[in-house]
Amino acid sequence: MKNRNYYFIIFFLINIHILFSQSEASLKSTLKMAENKYNVFFSYNDEALTVIADYNKELPITLDAFLADLKEKYQISSILTGKTIYALSLPIHEFHKKFGGVIIDENTSEPIEGAVVIVNDLNSITDAHGQFEFINISVPKHIRISHLAYGTRDIAISGYKNTIEIKISIKETPLDLVEISYLAKGILKSRDGGFVLNPKNQGVLGGLINADVFQSIQQLPGVSNAQENASDLFVHGSTPDQNLILWNGIRLYQTSHLLGGISSINSNSVNKVNFFSNGVNAKYGNHTGGLIEISTVMEDSIPSNVSLGVNLLDIDVASNVKVGHKLATDFSFRRSITDVVQFQPFNNLMNQTFKSSNITTSETLKKDVFYYDLSGGIHYQVNKNNSFRIQGLMMLDKFDYSFKEDKNLLNENLFVNSKSGGLIWNVIDIEKNTQIAANYTEYTMDYYQQLNEVEDDGKYEKEQLNTRKNSIKEINFNVDQEYMLSDISTLQVGYQWNEKKINFDYLSSHEDDYSIADSQKSIIGTHSIYGNFTLQQPKNYFIRGGVRLNYYDQLNSFQLEPRVYAKKAIFNYFNINASFEIKTQGLLQSYETVSETFENGNQLWVGVDGEQFPLLNVHQFSGGLSFNKSNILIDVEYFNKGIEGITTFNYGFLDPNDQDFHQGESEVEGFDFFLRNKTGIVTSWLSYTYTDAVNIFKNLNNSISFTGNQRLKHQVMASTALTIQNFNVALAWKWHSGKPYSYPSEVTELSATTYRFSYDDLNKFTLPDYKRMDISLVYNFKNKHNKMKPEIGFSFINILKAKNVLHRVFTYDFTKKEIIPIDRYSIQPTFNVSFRLKY
Repeated sequence: MKNRNYYFIIFFLINIHILFSQSEASLKSTLKMAENKYNVFFSYNDEALTVIADYNKELPITLDAFLADLKEKYQISSILTGKTIYALSLPIHEFHKKFGGVIIDENTSEPIEGAVVIVNDLNSITDAHGQFEFINISVPKHIRISHLAYGTRDIAISGYKNTIEIKISIKETPLDLVEISYLAKGILKSRDGGFVLNPKNQGVLGGLINADVFQSIQQLPGVSNAQENASDLFVHGSTPDQNLILWNGIRLYQTSHLLGGISSINSNSVNKVNFFSNGVNAKYGNHTGGLIEISTVMEDSIPSNVSLGVNLLDIDVASNVKVGHKLATDFSFRRSITDVVQFQPFNNLMNQTFKSSNITTSETLKKDVFYYDLSGGIHYQVNKNNSFRIQGLMMLDKFDYSFKEDKNLLNENLFVNSKSGGLIWNVIDIEKNTQIAANYTEYTMDYYQQLNEVEDDGKYEKEQLNTRKNSIKEINFNVDQEYMLSDISTLQVGYQWNEKKINFDYLSSHEDDYSIADSQKSIIGTHSIYGNFTLQQPKNYFIRGGVRLNYYDQLNSFQLEPRVYAKKAIFNYFNINASFEIKTQGLLQSYETVSETFENGNQLWVGVDGEQFPLLNVHQFSGGLSFNKSNILIDVEYFNKGIEGITTFNYGFLDPNDQDFHQGESEVEGFDFFLRNKTGIVTSWLSYTYTDAVNIFKNLNNSISFTGNQRLKHQVMASTALTIQNFNVALAWKWHSGKPYSYPSEVTELSATTYRFSYDDLNKFTLPDYKRMDISLVYNFKNKHNKMKPEIGFSFINILKAKNVLHRVFTYDFTKKEIIPIDRYSIQPTFNVSFRLKY
């Protein structure tokens, strides 16, 4: 193992040497040779010339011919200022490095709003005046324009004007396979089947006070959540821990604050989010659910910006700042105000959680809650080919509660902390792009629960003690190369090494000194190589085939993961798509919670060992058809997923009397339907998801299949958004069938205070249907003459005061000899307000 690690270090150093050995190809090197050849001296702006391509041919025989070439090819003028000194004058647009223009309708001469303009890997969206702009780029040779109504077309750019006018006609509309507006402004569906979210440019969604990353994703088809929290994303039947969530390439283990109330990532710091429910690139491994890529990296098309905001839960500041042409920074800090003052949103979130705890509290002695998240990055452009980024992320959640009822005193403490940092090096040239990334992460969860009974003399006697500790230390190294084989084909290859050190300890002590202890210390090392071949013609098709080979050290096992995604235009306005993939996962969460109060915060991350926690393996197929014409979009997709290696530990305790290890499999099948219509200032959409999920565990429920714990068979979401000048309002309605649960069929009294339930069938019953309506309003104080842009927002959750049952457990009343249900209800009607100042 040690020798193998030495090879990786040598491999890393070789790649670093390759990066630094690449020369800077620009016109400056040619001018130096010309000075020697013609015995002259050139005076010019050194920084501006860096962005101009190399002369790329032999120097002419005479100086006059060379100067003529500079004038014709680069529009660089020369003036003789001394006997042998020439001053070179560059076009103004090269100094400012800006490129932009306006797009108008050829027939009506009206500006076209919402067109996506693509230059290389950058994109800009035209505003209400049809204008777009890119900063820090030279005039390109060609651009690509995509619009829902006008289709996609490639435009050749001639000359060196940094401002252009483009006229397009709706009559020329080809079928769009690039990006189409989906739910709202800032939420797009890309040609490779994924969704792209731009939180800083995102339209209003019902019930959201801001563009919360995970809550926005829950609005997409195929994503369900029966718990009303931000972080539990069930993607086509997979559990939340099966999702791969990346922050600038670093895996997140702490995904929420307030026990799932809000996302752990400040959405005001995020520039882009990619979400895939299927058809995932072979580059991404060690997951069997969805893929969520969160990026705070400042793209060239994004101008410097700073914002400061406050709402009834927290305050935050976020910034993207460019320092010159080579340096860019991003920074974000958010902290709660709940440790200072506690408003209605916080109280409602906490009340919803505590309603299902074992003690119905009549008195809260202590309620101390605090959280923060801090992130930052520095991006430096070494030269036109090389750049690197240094980044870091920190999060913390702290809960300290004490409850008292009758003679019982319950203390609960939860501390969750994450620290991550990394380095990314990019090398970009005409034929090949290379990225080398390395990062490190530490995650810690520490939970403490103590139940005491008050004696007659006023002293406390310990009745029960539960403690849980969980930690992860992860190192990740990745080398990725992409080759441009032709105008329509690319080849991507890469290598990844990942090592996780995972520890957990669980101790439960009772008054009779009987204790149950469980622990695990494991090191999961994974080596992976992958490749993808992509073939695409934006007006016709997109095909990506890939394969990933993983070697798991802990299991001494190789796993092959083939993946393919294809999209094809058929007839007018129709697309068909299909995907197939195999994925494996060596890390999961154990849901053997000891506290119903903090059930969203004390699950344990564990590593696979091939026995108690086997390797997860999923195979998934999907196929769909979409129709896109003018302002109407219809999307239908079928999916089928099989998951092997699940256990009753990572899928929850299904039978309170059978807490032994049981291994099994899950089968998920269903389809998504989506309809969106945009008419003038109103955008409306409707989605329906059908899901049928069953589990089979050996020696559990007589090895007969039964409904999965979190299955929502029918789910409907609808929304209407209205935009009138500076005012935006969105109304959202959600309905789904009830979550399954098991009802005790028999009670056995073991003593005067203890009992045991028996169950004939598991998950045979369902809770009542769920329904909720939310609304959000945002007003922007826009002023063309002032760069400060204040914004005020309001959100109303559950405005119809629906009392939905989210979870049901049972207890037994010895006096009445009755089985009594204990329900946890949905959040009460909740109001939040935010104020944000953008610059």
